[in-house]
Amino acid sequence: MKKNLKIDIDLPKGWVDRTIYTIMGPDAGGLQHMLIISVDDEYQGQNLTDYARERLDIVESQLPSGELVKEEEIEIAEDRPAYLGVFRWNPGDKMLVRKMVYVLIDNVMYTFTADFTRQTHKTLGVEVDRMIAGFTPAAVSEEE
Repeated sequence: MKKNLKIDIDLPKGWVDRTIYTIMGPDAGGLQHMLIISVDDEYQGQNLTDYARERLDIVESQLPSGELVKEEEIEIAEDRPAYLGVFRWNPGDKMLVRKMVYVLIDNVMYTFTADFTRQTHKTLGVEVDRMIAGFTPAAVSEEE
């Protein structure tokens, strides 16, 4: 198993890290697969379900021909609560599945997003689930 490379950078006052991580996967079924991880460290204490539902509504309104087909509270590794949203959408020549998982850890909200074909959702989707379950945030040092 390969761990991702990390950077260490001192941010001056007034600068904010808004990194979005993109983990490239295989090109399969005519789709370049990837797992996108976004970090919201300005999370304002909204509960996990409300936070996820609010964002899922936004995604649904922006996906062409998108339909939210599943949403539920789930639990990933280490008894970590999470919220799952699954969309079905057709951006052109094939039906795609978008899976979004929201995880709250130490007052930081992590959103995992991956698109699949119907077939790769059953195969590569398992690999993505394992990556999400094994996710551990890196320690962040706060220096003023």
